[in-house]
Amino acid sequence: MTLFKKTKTKYMKSLSTRFYFFLALIFMLSSEMSSQNVISLAGKWRIVLDGNYKDWPEKVGASEGWYKQELPTNKSVSMLNQIYFKNADFTVNDWINLPGSTDEAGIGAVLKESQIYTPGLERLRTYDGAFWVQRKVIIPESWKNKTVTLFMERTLGGSTVFWDNRKVGEDYGLAYPHIITIDKSIQSGEHLLTVLINKDDMRYASFGHHGYGGNGSSWNGIVGRIELIAKNAAAQIDNVFVYPQIKTGSVDVKLVFVLGSSLKNTKVKFSVRKKGEDKFELIKTEININDSLNTNFAIPKPVLLWSEFTPVLYELKCELESDGKTIDSFITTFGMREIGTKDGYITINGNNVFMRGTLDCGSFPLTGYPYMKKDKWIEIMKIIKSYGLNHVRYHTWCPPEAAFEAADEVGLYLQAELAGVPYAEINRILDTYGNHPSFCMLSLNNEVMGNTELNEKLVAKAKIKDKRHLYACTTQPVGVNRNDDYFISAWGIEKTNEWPFHKRIVGITWGGGDVVTASRFNLYSPETQSTFSSEIKGINVPIIAHEMGQWAMFPDFDEIPKYEKGVLRNTNYERIKVQIEKRGLLPYNKDFAKASGMLSSILYKEEIESILRTPNYGGFQLLDLHDYQGQYISIVGILNDFWESKGLVTPQKHSEYCQSVVPLAKMKKRVWTNDEQFEANVEISNFTFDDLLAVKPIWTVTDSQQNIIKKGVLNQLTVKKGGITAFSSISFALKNIKEASKVTLTVTIPKTGFVNSWEIWVYPKKIKENVGDVLVLNGTNTDILFQKLAEGQKVLLQLDKNTLRKYRESCFTTIFWNSIHKWMQKAHTMGILCDPKHQVFSDFPTDFYSNWQWWDITMNAYAMNMNDLPKEIKPLIGVIDSYIVNDKLAYLWECKVGNGKLMVCSVDFTQDMNNRPASKQLKLSILNYMNGNDFNPNIILNTTDIKALIK
Repeated sequence: MTLFKKTKTKYMKSLSTRFYFFLALIFMLSSEMSSQNVISLAGKWRIVLDGNYKDWPEKVGASEGWYKQELPTNKSVSMLNQIYFKNADFTVNDWINLPGSTDEAGIGAVLKESQIYTPGLERLRTYDGAFWVQRKVIIPESWKNKTVTLFMERTLGGSTVFWDNRKVGEDYGLAYPHIITIDKSIQSGEHLLTVLINKDDMRYASFGHHGYGGNGSSWNGIVGRIELIAKNAAAQIDNVFVYPQIKTGSVDVKLVFVLGSSLKNTKVKFSVRKKGEDKFELIKTEININDSLNTNFAIPKPVLLWSEFTPVLYELKCELESDGKTIDSFITTFGMREIGTKDGYITINGNNVFMRGTLDCGSFPLTGYPYMKKDKWIEIMKIIKSYGLNHVRYHTWCPPEAAFEAADEVGLYLQAELAGVPYAEINRILDTYGNHPSFCMLSLNNEVMGNTELNEKLVAKAKIKDKRHLYACTTQPVGVNRNDDYFISAWGIEKTNEWPFHKRIVGITWGGGDVVTASRFNLYSPETQSTFSSEIKGINVPIIAHEMGQWAMFPDFDEIPKYEKGVLRNTNYERIKVQIEKRGLLPYNKDFAKASGMLSSILYKEEIESILRTPNYGGFQLLDLHDYQGQYISIVGILNDFWESKGLVTPQKHSEYCQSVVPLAKMKKRVWTNDEQFEANVEISNFTFDDLLAVKPIWTVTDSQQNIIKKGVLNQLTVKKGGITAFSSISFALKNIKEASKVTLTVTIPKTGFVNSWEIWVYPKKIKENVGDVLVLNGTNTDILFQKLAEGQKVLLQLDKNTLRKYRESCFTTIFWNSIHKWMQKAHTMGILCDPKHQVFSDFPTDFYSNWQWWDITMNAYAMNMNDLPKEIKPLIGVIDSYIVNDKLAYLWECKVGNGKLMVCSVDFTQDMNNRPASKQLKLSILNYMNGNDFNPNIILNTTDIKALIK
């Protein structure tokens, strides 16, 4: 390795000397201003890359002793860097601001344009190899002979620390701080601190999303707090564990001391205060101390419990005293919270909780690495809670301390997951974050399909080590014979003969199936009464729906500039934008995004309510409340990648059907005719910690102008906490609704903010279809078609899969997740887009997007491919294509051909129309429009254009 040794120039020596003199001055000043026992190392560090020879046991800098002197410049090891980057274009820097990443320092391979879709966001500069950082540190005289440790809050892989000219220690891990003892008897003065960070040190067989590209982005660096911490050399508190006992209003406390601590003639004082109060109250003093200390004491009354409703926190201060002096202290936050299970639900302080969750896949669109400050996590947690959620699952990663602190304060239940197999980090995670009351659940991994003996052994040990949490061997699938405290699954235990060989307990066909042929949202007409009771029968622990939803939406290209503020680029959005611009569809982008999003949002509502309707179903985890740009674009949230609203559903509206108390209406269908008797059964789901007394729900049915059509009051009942209470039913005749109408059923709990509503459609049973002077033809009558058009006839041309050259399969829902991962599904469209004000819909009230009345229409239609027709044609009923393909699609459009006027339709208006009131009403509206004066298409086509469309 002598190849890479370079003689330092006089310039380098001069530059380094001046820099380190300035740095030393800064540290002398900062150490006076900092906490007495903490020196922040935030600031400018020298950096040199050492990323080559990934599989070698030792890095070049280690064998050449870079740590013994000033680090070489990257220019002096240019050959090493060129070999690592394989002669790709790259940039380097000799300085990095820490905390921070190599990306932020402008270090790495330069992003190159690519025509293909990528797994997610792309880094402007990519470097995932090892690097060395170095700076000089001034140890104050007051620290002399103390034990000093280096604290690096979060980095990835291995870290090796050198102090002056010797190695002092190393650490490894992804999910917790790296802590290395620098010296057990430090000397004051100037010292050289050098750290080797080696992300290439990949000791685990597999990794989670965070930091390794699973969410579409990655990072390399040191983030969060970077500090030197001084402690008394004789005795130190290593950790404090607090175990609440809510029945007695007390806590069990365990103190662990640093190995080798001299504890003779020492004592520990325990003081408590509510977080936010000024003074601690001395509770207890212990004098009999060994290598560890276990004690118990009561919390000052009144004892306030922690939950989503009352996120009250306490702080415990433990002071280690010797000869009347405090030689060490430790402050930790905790909450009086106990977790358990009962009747299919997770319990908090003995109360049933319905887990209303979202995932966080570790997407950080500006930095690539997690937020490390509590204020940003507070902002995110408040957004999550504003949408009625109370739970977050971290997909194969564990968030930093700041996230737990924020959840503690806001009141959210968190599930962490281990990031690497063979799960070596479980004990460090429990020891680091275990006191946080928000840390409720821990899963070892994601989607481990086999029942492994290792997982069960680890869960068994974890239950013994720390009973403050619930544990699962894996997130998805269910495993009846496992020792999990709870299951997270998309499958029940009831078997089927086809993949996934288990009945689903979510609305999607999770696991790779086709939503057209398997999802209830495409198989069955819309209703609001189905449950998953049979599918979860026999499961003896709480079960939570796995990655529920995943209804994809079209990207909004206005988000592209938001990424330009950081170190990542959303190149996939840029590629899609180029594609749809070529198709002439770019002006529709905002409409595509909004319409597909509104369809997804109504699917989410019904998914949530169907689980709420199911007794003893423990909750759900959405994938996701917000988008994440990994796994080839996951645009599945009602919020964007930045946790910002897309304008689809307000927090207030979302909370109507997603919160602790939700009125539910069970209807056998969404589309009715006016000769029927409307019926709905009302239930109320109550997962507060109190019964709701003397509840007498009010119901109203209103039209589109908010005029009350019908109203009533249900029977009075007490709504018991922790479950579902059934009320009397709603029933009334629809005969007074004479015209096609969208009406809204609303159920309200008086004197509370709890309300929920459902849109239904009522159509006249008896309608007289007026063909008038319109000729209705199918695609087999082309000779007659062109003859009649030449004669000036109005023609409704009905096409289907037998007559269309290019078409898409029938589908109501948007696609599941994304078309790249789930290319085999027939569903590649994302709903309809129309103009409700257009005269063609005068007799068919509609929104601009697919709502429930479109189900029968779209499940009996084939989307026409219009790529070869003039771009100027604006469909009357457009169909939004998958953003991966971006064909121009439609169910209905109009044009002039010769002297005639042509309406082209690919909705089936022939089969079983007496039992398809929505389709029947749409056809009526189309014919009425064609027979009126407003039917005057402005696009002129020739017969060749039409022939190209038909087989």
